[in-house]
Amino acid sequence: MELLIFWILCGVIAAMIAAGKGSHPAGYAILGFILGPIGIIMALLMSGETCAFCGKRISKDASICPYCQHQLKPIQEQPKQNP
Repeated sequence: MELLIFWILCGVIAAMIAAGKGSHPAGYAILGFILGPIGIIMALLMSGETCAFCGKRISKDASICPYCQHQLKPIQEQPKQNP
């Protein structure tokens, strides 16, 4: 009985971590329930950035979404140098 509670708790923790990072908590709850502490580690290691336009996972450093090609960060203009 205690083992079942431990696995359920791992699922809940993984879901809470995923929800805090903007991911789908149900998928990570299942991972946490099936894999236990490994599911929690997977939820901790996932990136927390999603595209505001298409919702897909992207790199934190991306300035353009590789899926929908929308610009995510404004392009900073280089200051003009006077000769």
